[in-house]
Amino acid sequence: MNRTSILTGFPWNDLPPKSRVVDVGGGLGHITMTIAHQYPELQYVVQDRHAVIPDTEKYWRTNFPQALDSGLHDITDPQPIHDAAVFFMRVVIHDFGRTGAIRILSNLRASATPDTKLVLIEQIVPYACPYNDVSGHPVAGTKDLFPSPPPPLVNFGHFTSLGYMLDLQMACSLNAEERTFGTWVELCRTAGWNITQVYPIPGSIFSHIVAVPLQD
Repeated sequence: MNRTSILTGFPWNDLPPKSRVVDVGGGLGHITMTIAHQYPELQYVVQDRHAVIPDTEKYWRTNFPQALDSGLHDITDPQPIHDAAVFFMRVVIHDFGRTGAIRILSNLRASATPDTKLVLIEQIVPYACPYNDVSGHPVAGTKDLFPSPPPPLVNFGHFTSLGYMLDLQMACSLNAEERTFGTWVELCRTAGWNITQVYPIPGSIFSHIVAVPLQD
């Protein structure tokens, strides 16, 4: 996945100046830096564990020292930032099974404002069988995720085998999983989020999944 794809996976230009963008479990923050170069008027936080953050800060001091507010944070703990315009995570949730994923997403929901957006950069596994929409309403960007009519195999067979192989790999190595669109919808809803938009990334197995807080 080209790092610049993050610029087309969310309308960053719609955010007011000084809006806070939080990269949760962001490692060095190289994806965040791509956004920061394009939108320097926003505020950026890269969160990760104690073993990672010193390297994150060194990376930003070398490449873009004026833009970063880094922070020590374990993604399974309650989220300390309560004024984020955007929480985003890149291929983080697929490292966790259902229980862990709900815990992480619920922590973000508990710290979200009514206007906070959640952006997940993750794989959406194509369906291998007919599927009834569980989203409750149309979600833009999801048309190509649904199976084609017969006579072709509904998931186009070997063409989409990578997603299923990665799912097996995640299950064996981390007791985790890749997820279909319906699973993402259900997971996010359980954690208090409602998916509103999907931005597929051309030439990549990943998509940008955008969600907003479910209102009580």
